[in-house]
Amino acid sequence: MKHYYTLFVKNNGTGTVFKPLFFEFPNDADSLFDIDWEFMLGEAILGAPVLIQAPAGTQTTRILVTFPKNEVFFDYFYGVSYNNVGTAWYDSPLDSAIPLFLRAGYIVATQDVSTVLRARDLTNKFNLKIGLRRQDENLFIAEGSLITVSDYSENNIVNKCVGTHNCILNIFARAAVDNNTL
Repeated sequence: MKHYYTLFVKNNGTGTVFKPLFFEFPNDADSLFDIDWEFMLGEAILGAPVLIQAPAGTQTTRILVTFPKNEVFFDYFYGVSYNNVGTAWYDSPLDSAIPLFLRAGYIVATQDVSTVLRARDLTNKFNLKIGLRRQDENLFIAEGSLITVSDYSENNIVNKCVGTHNCILNIFARAAVDNNTL
Protein backbone atom coordinates (compact mmCIF):
# COMPACT_ATOMS: atom_id res chain seq x y z
CA MET A 1 0.00 0.00 0.00
CA LYS A 2 2.84 2.41 0.71
CA HIS A 3 4.11 2.02 -2.84
CA TYR A 4 0.62 2.60 -4.22
CA TYR A 5 0.13 5.76 -2.15
CA THR A 6 3.58 7.01 -3.17
CA LEU A 7 2.71 6.58 -6.85
CA PHE A 8 -0.59 8.38 -6.33
CA VAL A 9 1.13 11.37 -4.72
CA LYS A 10 3.92 11.50 -7.34
CA ASN A 11 1.21 11.57 -10.06
CA ASN A 12 -0.61 14.40 -8.26
CA GLY A 13 -3.65 12.19 -7.82
CA THR A 14 -4.25 11.94 -11.57
CA GLY A 15 -3.58 9.41 -14.28
CA THR A 16 -3.06 5.75 -13.74
CA VAL A 17 -0.49 3.89 -11.70
CA PHE A 18 -1.48 0.54 -13.26
CA LYS A 19 -0.27 0.40 -16.86
CA PRO A 20 0.00 -2.17 -19.62
CA LEU A 21 3.58 -3.28 -20.20
CA PHE A 22 3.92 -1.48 -23.52
CA PHE A 23 3.22 1.89 -21.81
CA GLU A 24 6.34 1.47 -19.69
CA PHE A 25 8.45 -0.17 -22.40
CA PRO A 26 7.57 1.57 -25.69
CA ASN A 27 10.73 0.27 -27.40
CA ASP A 28 9.41 -3.25 -26.86
CA ALA A 29 5.78 -2.43 -27.69
CA ASP A 30 5.60 -4.83 -30.65
CA SER A 31 6.18 -7.87 -28.46
CA LEU A 32 4.26 -6.54 -25.43
CA PHE A 33 1.16 -5.03 -27.04
CA ASP A 34 -0.86 -8.25 -26.95
CA ILE A 35 0.13 -9.07 -23.35
CA ASP A 36 -3.07 -7.68 -21.82
CA TRP A 37 -3.13 -9.76 -18.62
CA GLU A 38 0.15 -8.47 -17.14
CA PHE A 39 0.62 -4.93 -15.86
CA MET A 40 3.13 -2.53 -14.38
CA LEU A 41 2.48 -0.87 -11.04
CA GLY A 42 4.43 2.33 -11.56
CA GLU A 43 7.86 1.77 -13.07
CA ALA A 44 9.05 -0.79 -10.54
CA ILE A 45 6.62 -3.71 -10.19
CA LEU A 46 5.40 -6.13 -12.84
CA GLY A 47 2.24 -8.05 -11.96
CA ALA A 48 1.34 -11.35 -13.63
CA PRO A 49 -2.06 -12.47 -12.35
CA VAL A 50 -3.02 -16.13 -12.52
CA LEU A 51 -6.07 -16.23 -14.78
CA ILE A 52 -6.33 -19.96 -15.33
CA GLN A 53 -7.50 -22.72 -13.05
CA ALA A 54 -4.97 -25.10 -11.54
CA PRO A 55 -5.11 -28.66 -12.84
CA ALA A 56 -7.21 -30.93 -10.65
CA GLY A 57 -5.31 -32.34 -7.70
CA THR A 58 -2.41 -29.86 -7.88
CA GLN A 59 -1.43 -27.10 -5.52
CA THR A 60 0.15 -24.81 -8.12
CA THR A 61 -0.77 -23.16 -11.38
CA ARG A 62 1.91 -22.80 -14.04
CA ILE A 63 1.76 -19.54 -15.96
CA LEU A 64 3.94 -18.08 -18.69
CA VAL A 65 5.25 -14.66 -17.66
CA THR A 66 6.44 -12.23 -20.33
CA PHE A 67 9.27 -9.91 -19.34
CA PRO A 68 10.31 -6.83 -21.35
CA LYS A 69 13.48 -7.16 -23.44
CA ASN A 70 16.82 -6.06 -21.97
CA GLU A 71 15.42 -5.90 -18.44
CA VAL A 72 16.15 -7.74 -15.21
CA PHE A 73 13.35 -8.53 -12.77
CA PHE A 74 13.37 -10.26 -9.38
CA ASP A 75 10.60 -12.39 -7.95
CA TYR A 76 9.11 -10.00 -5.38
CA PHE A 77 8.63 -12.69 -2.76
CA TYR A 78 11.53 -15.11 -3.36
CA GLY A 79 14.26 -12.99 -5.01
CA VAL A 80 14.83 -15.25 -8.02
CA SER A 81 16.23 -13.18 -10.91
CA TYR A 82 14.90 -13.15 -14.47
CA ASN A 83 17.65 -11.61 -16.58
CA ASN A 84 16.53 -10.65 -20.10
CA VAL A 85 14.66 -13.93 -20.48
CA GLY A 86 11.71 -12.78 -22.60
CA THR A 87 9.33 -15.38 -21.17
CA ALA A 88 9.59 -17.77 -18.26
CA TRP A 89 7.35 -20.38 -16.67
CA TYR A 90 6.29 -19.53 -13.13
CA ASP A 91 4.67 -21.94 -10.67
CA SER A 92 2.20 -20.05 -8.49
CA PRO A 93 0.95 -21.82 -5.35
CA LEU A 94 -2.83 -21.74 -4.94
CA ASP A 95 -2.62 -19.99 -1.57
CA SER A 96 -0.16 -17.29 -2.65
CA ALA A 97 -0.50 -13.65 -3.60
CA ILE A 98 -0.46 -12.51 -7.21
CA PRO A 99 2.97 -13.14 -8.79
CA LEU A 100 4.91 -9.87 -8.64
CA PHE A 101 8.35 -9.00 -9.96
CA LEU A 102 10.58 -6.10 -8.88
CA ARG A 103 12.44 -4.38 -11.69
CA ALA A 104 16.21 -4.08 -11.29
CA GLY A 105 17.25 -0.57 -10.35
CA TYR A 106 14.24 0.16 -8.15
CA ILE A 107 13.39 0.29 -4.45
CA VAL A 108 9.88 -0.09 -3.03
CA ALA A 109 8.69 0.26 0.55
CA THR A 110 6.63 -2.54 2.07
CA GLN A 111 4.98 -3.08 5.41
CA ASP A 112 3.03 -5.68 7.31
CA VAL A 113 -0.63 -5.00 6.57
CA SER A 114 -2.05 -8.02 8.37
CA THR A 115 -3.70 -5.76 10.96
CA VAL A 116 -4.58 -2.91 8.58
CA LEU A 117 -8.28 -2.48 7.94
CA ARG A 118 -8.21 1.13 6.69
CA ALA A 119 -5.62 3.54 5.33
CA ARG A 120 -5.46 5.34 8.69
CA ASP A 121 -4.18 2.07 10.25
CA LEU A 122 -0.94 2.34 8.25
CA THR A 123 2.21 3.33 10.12
CA ASN A 124 5.64 4.63 9.20
CA LYS A 125 7.26 1.27 9.96
CA PHE A 126 8.38 -0.23 6.68
CA ASN A 127 10.90 -2.46 4.97
CA LEU A 128 12.62 -1.78 1.68
CA LYS A 129 12.76 -4.24 -1.21
CA ILE A 130 15.77 -3.38 -3.33
CA GLY A 131 16.31 -4.67 -6.86
CA LEU A 132 19.94 -3.79 -7.61
CA ARG A 133 20.88 -3.05 -11.21
CA ARG A 134 24.45 -3.46 -12.43
CA GLN A 135 25.85 -0.03 -13.25
CA ASP A 136 29.30 -1.26 -14.17
CA GLU A 137 31.59 -4.18 -13.36
CA ASN A 138 31.81 -3.40 -9.64
CA LEU A 139 28.84 -1.12 -8.91
CA PHE A 140 25.13 -1.83 -8.44
CA ILE A 141 22.46 0.86 -7.94
CA ALA A 142 18.76 1.26 -7.19
CA GLU A 143 16.42 4.15 -6.45
CA GLY A 144 12.88 4.69 -5.30
CA SER A 145 10.54 6.91 -3.33
CA LEU A 146 8.22 6.53 -0.42
CA ILE A 147 5.52 8.61 1.17
CA THR A 148 6.29 9.93 4.65
CA VAL A 149 3.22 11.00 6.57
CA SER A 150 2.00 10.00 10.00
CA ASP A 151 -1.68 10.06 9.04
CA TYR A 152 -2.60 7.99 5.97
CA SER A 153 -6.22 9.12 5.80
CA GLU A 154 -7.38 10.18 2.35
CA ASN A 155 -7.94 13.82 3.37
CA ASN A 156 -4.47 14.13 4.88
CA ILE A 157 -2.70 12.71 1.82
CA VAL A 158 -4.74 14.80 -0.63
CA ASN A 159 -4.51 18.04 1.37
CA LYS A 160 -0.87 17.81 2.45
CA CYS A 161 0.91 15.87 -0.26
CA VAL A 162 -0.70 15.97 -3.70
CA GLY A 163 0.69 18.85 -5.74
CA THR A 164 3.44 19.79 -3.30
CA HIS A 165 5.33 16.46 -3.11
CA ASN A 166 6.55 17.49 0.34
CA CYS A 167 5.63 14.03 1.63
CA ILE A 168 7.93 12.14 -0.74
CA LEU A 169 11.31 10.81 0.37
CA ASN A 170 13.67 9.78 -2.44
CA ILE A 171 15.92 6.80 -1.69
CA PHE A 172 19.15 5.80 -3.43
CA ALA A 173 21.16 2.63 -2.86
CA ARG A 174 24.65 1.73 -4.08
CA ALA A 175 26.48 -1.53 -3.58
CA ALA A 176 30.02 -2.34 -4.63
CA VAL A 177 31.71 -5.64 -5.36
CA ASP A 178 34.81 -6.20 -3.27
CA ASN A 179 36.77 -9.45 -3.63
CA ASN A 180 33.87 -10.95 -5.61
CA THR A 181 31.33 -10.37 -2.81
CA LEU A 182 28.55 -7.82 -2.76
